[in-house]
Amino acid sequence: MYLYLRGGNDGLAPRRREVLFQQLLERIHPTEAAMIVAAKDGKFVNAYRVPKKIVDAAFPGLLERPVSIKFLR
Repeated sequence: MYLYLRGGNDGLAPRRREVLFQQLLERIHPTEAAMIVAAKDGKFVNAYRVPKKIVDAAFPGLLERPVSIKFLR
């Protein structure tokens, strides 16, 4: 996933990044692909309404600290 985040690999050509992203989406379950696209579009929380207790169980402390993830566009 680092390839698609700002600062992950800024030297990667945009077209190559796009092809790799498409290949990633094609290789995973459609539900997971939809979740990744929603996260990329900034709509993940609203679209999936993941309960806080589930996020806390999977990623303790994540919601208590500010998180800023910028996808390259």
